[in-house]
Amino acid sequence: AKIYHNEGDFAMALSAYQSTLITLPQEASDADQQTQKIISSVCCNMASVLTMMHEYDKATEALALSVEIEPVNPMRQATYAILYAARGDATGAQTCIDAMKNHYHPTVKDMAQPTEAQVTQILQGKHPQFAPQPLSPQAVADFWGWIAEAYGDFGQEGYDRVKMRIEAALGCVFPFMHRPMVQSFSYSETGCLSLTLCDRYAVALTEGYEILKNAIPAHLPVSVTMTIVH
Repeated sequence: AKIYHNEGDFAMALSAYQSTLITLPQEASDADQQTQKIISSVCCNMASVLTMMHEYDKATEALALSVEIEPVNPMRQATYAILYAARGDATGAQTCIDAMKNHYHPTVKDMAQPTEAQVTQILQGKHPQFAPQPLSPQAVADFWGWIAEAYGDFGQEGYDRVKMRIEAALGCVFPFMHRPMVQSFSYSETGCLSLTLCDRYAVALTEGYEILKNAIPAHLPVSVTMTIVH
């Protein structure tokens, strides 16, 4: 679950966390202290994933369950801070950050700075997961220009090589994203290119892909189909 989570595959991460919960005691009273901590941690991680998926009410419920099972867990403040920020609650987010800064445990203190940086980015509308980001019109035009020039070589380069090149070209359009965007693609000798792009629930990609799609030149010598998935 954590691998999916860290890679930004939030739907798979959520499914994995939910599967983990199924294998654990359903009643907190049936679990020993260590198992309760595990359940609480899984609920907290689920809340983090749900926040990234913009499921804020469900994230709040998951955190409430984590608190119910394990009332004292200072590490949970970071998850609450991001959730508050995503909901536009600067005061709530700052309260969590202050609690982390003032905590006696160095691990909690160390989490305060990166959490605060992320909260600031979210509140200022600069976090691509939660807000659209400006795209360079020239970079968008250059992407389609590159497709027009490079398409004829796709058949000689092999799937993995072409995918890597498309990823690199997309990286110039979306420099704020650092995870793979191409889920799959196909092409034909007759000039048809099908792209399935993953937005990972990032608002900047969801809206950015639409801009990219609407900018396909009418004279492009390739017929392009774009499909967006999470």
